[in-house]
Amino acid sequence: RPTMLNSVIPHVNPDFLSYSSYKSTNTYMDHQSANFNLAKVDESFWSILDYAESRLAAKDTDLSMALGDLSRRVFIGEFSPVNSRDPSLFASSCAEVIRAALEWGCPFVLHWEVYDNYSSAVPLLPIGTADINTFTPLRQLFKDWNDAATSHVEQNDPSPEEMRLWAVEWFRSRS
Repeated sequence: RPTMLNSVIPHVNPDFLSYSSYKSTNTYMDHQSANFNLAKVDESFWSILDYAESRLAAKDTDLSMALGDLSRRVFIGEFSPVNSRDPSLFASSCAEVIRAALEWGCPFVLHWEVYDNYSSAVPLLPIGTADINTFTPLRQLFKDWNDAATSHVEQNDPSPEEMRLWAVEWFRSRS
């Protein structure tokens, strides 16, 4: 069927393809339920990323400056837990999404949104936050990641691929 992915992307062939993943990643909100099947949810998510990647033709451009030894060109341009769900699951659900995206090989994973714009996404700074230094569980996850990643880089000088593999395990441990 005619969609951006099917009708436009193959003809434009961008360096990177940003995927807004809400529908395919909100299933991770159920990760603590008894009948949650992580392997099945990952496979479903990864099949969507595989399909998006299949719409991209090979590039003559050397992307190693941006990707290092990574090779995937599809990244998560938007994701966030659904704001109508249990807030105690937001940080761990985000950790699952980030882990799955990095495990597949996404070079970037971008959370949406920073400030509440009345969408159904969970913002880093909810309405009524008087101090931008206030840490919600979601902001704490990202601060902890930044601190751990900074320390890991300083101590190990990892390649992009080594960093990705380390990050997969770090986020796995937070979900």
